[in-house]
Amino acid sequence: MAISFKQSDSLSQVNMTPMIDCVFQLLLFFMLASQFKDFEDKDIPLSLPSASEAQPLTAESPLTSVQVNQAGEIYMQARKLTWEELDDELHKVAANNRLTARVRISADKNAKVDAIVQVINLCIKAQIRDYTLTTAGEE
Repeated sequence: MAISFKQSDSLSQVNMTPMIDCVFQLLLFFMLASQFKDFEDKDIPLSLPSASEAQPLTAESPLTSVQVNQAGEIYMQARKLTWEELDDELHKVAANNRLTARVRISADKNAKVDAIVQVINLCIKAQIRDYTLTTAGEE
């Protein structure tokens, strides 16, 4: 005599959501806990060539200092200049260090704003984008 079993509807459909959650949790765990190896093998002995004109990529250009005193007179590297001379000097600085030219503008606190703005305009005209205006610290 054959026994027949009636299949219920609840067993025919397995809920996959808990299993997918578990798989994602395992995947996340192994992704975060893994340490990936560098592709540069440092164990390989190499004799690298030398270059006589090589410079480090992080070399900073020299900082050019411009001072404006209370009377509106301008000095560059402790030498008094006219506006035309300052323009020429800033163009020379920009030509020597096209991408990394730096200018520090130091002005007397009683200096006229017009003189400071004119120095900034000359920096922009010479295509020097890295200029700073220094101030005194708090006392």
